[in-house]
Amino acid sequence: MANITQFSEAVEDAILNYVIKGISPASRGASEYVGLITVAPGTSAASGTEASYTGYARQLPSWGTIVSNTVLGSGDQIASSSIVTFPVNNSGATITVPSVGLYNALTGGSWDMVINFAAALSIPNGSALQFNTGNLTATVI
Repeated sequence: MANITQFSEAVEDAILNYVIKGISPASRGASEYVGLITVAPGTSAASGTEASYTGYARQLPSWGTIVSNTVLGSGDQIASSSIVTFPVNNSGATITVPSVGLYNALTGGSWDMVINFAAALSIPNGSALQFNTGNLTATVI
């Protein structure tokens, strides 16, 4: 599944401050929760929309080891090392998911990264979306 990874403004600023200025980023949680995005955000979470059907909840996957690529422009990648299953869509309609967001909290919090899919996924009413081990990946170039 082809993905394009996009960082939030806060994460971009933290990376630049760390790399250019040597300012350490704020302490982070143990991992990132994955949420379904129905309208992809720009660089502001306020412009995106997270799924909100009854029973919906962000999921906490396990992540594998970062794979470093030494070819210039190819980027490094991390993939889920567990199955990630979202609750059944019971909204009464098909939900279109062009992206998933990585959030710093189970509820509330803020998004740190968005993974945009090459083609949007559809979750018909009565169905659940599942990512098999290794199918949820993020690449940083």
